[in-house]
Amino acid sequence: MTPPPPNAASVAVAFDEARDVAAQLAEWAAIVVAGPEMETAAQFALGIATAASASRRVAIADLCGELTPIYALAGGEDAPGLADSFRDGLGLHEIARPVAGNASLFVLPAGEGILDEPALLSVERWTRLIGGFSEAGGLLVLVAPATSRLIPLLGTAGAGLVFTGPRRHAPGGITLIGTVGTVGTVGTVGTVGTVVPPARRWRRLRAVREYAGGAAATDTVLMGERLGPVDSARLSPFAVEVVAASSASNANSVLQDHINDASLPAATIAVVSVRSGPQRTSTWHKVLVGAWHDANTADSALLAMRRERVLEREGGIVVRAPYAMLLADSVSHEQARAVVNRWRTKGLAPYALTQDDGTVRVYAGAFETVAQMVTMAAIVHDSGGTPMVAFRTGRPD
Repeated sequence: MTPPPPNAASVAVAFDEARDVAAQLAEWAAIVVAGPEMETAAQFALGIATAASASRRVAIADLCGELTPIYALAGGEDAPGLADSFRDGLGLHEIARPVAGNASLFVLPAGEGILDEPALLSVERWTRLIGGFSEAGGLLVLVAPATSRLIPLLGTAGAGLVFTGPRRHAPGGITLIGTVGTVGTVGTVGTVGTVVPPARRWRRLRAVREYAGGAAATDTVLMGERLGPVDSARLSPFAVEVVAASSASNANSVLQDHINDASLPAATIAVVSVRSGPQRTSTWHKVLVGAWHDANTADSALLAMRRERVLEREGGIVVRAPYAMLLADSVSHEQARAVVNRWRTKGLAPYALTQDDGTVRVYAGAFETVAQMVTMAAIVHDSGGTPMVAFRTGRPD
């Protein structure tokens, strides 16, 4: 086991900017950057990694799955990553991607199944990995969801935590090095020079499908992206996951029970496939409701659902799901209703969000990462549509 650095501060510090954090990390070989807004955490992590790379070799790793700032820095294309390394034994040299113009900075992409890969729960593997960075005098910067079960495990393996939010909300089980930034100050990290993925990019994704006997097969699906620069104030990333059902019929039954309930706006079903073995995959149909700008509003909605007995006393969970399948863009309310009705007849659960300019976008599903969307992309493709992933923006009417 790798103990915390001997000179690590016992009291967490409130830093102003990413470079201030980097200046205090000489004794650390690994840190986790987490916070309530993952894109914000990723920007701060990039700022920390870039500043630290002036004096040592630094690798920044994505434990969330295709975070836009890190995904773009890695080249903006699918590639083996940490999940593949832990699962298949790939060496870091096989997954590390150099950052153009900075010979001391590397990106470790998420890889396939980063949120569900059981091999990542090995504290021994993390301890060896962090120990390797310590011996080489390097720094491993990991970006993880604040709710990730890996965080206390990484703390045991020797990593410290930098939290991009109020200290009282920081997860436990790991040494808190400090907090950094507040809402509105993320612009101070803008000098990192990250590249925003171009809108309407296309890439081929492997869509895993389950066939008789539970055997998994893969198809290639061409999925477009509309992920250009988006003001964080326009994002509506938070939703309440009502239930994860093992069959479409069960999920549809839950949705139909409440489809006209005004307290459940933007109700939808996200179809997600999870690897359950080398040749097996499990498909889950997640019923989600809501498209809120902040977690507090989503928390209030969740409590209201429980009070009104829409959910069980401990049922439901708030999730950050910034991505969705875009079915129609910049349409009128009347056109949006027609799109919603058409896709419902094809078995999807679409919903409409009104944009700031009064036009409407129609979406299906709500996803934590782009990688989760491959099965949904195959469904849209098989139904005669063009799979297009976009950020969730707008508000339910």
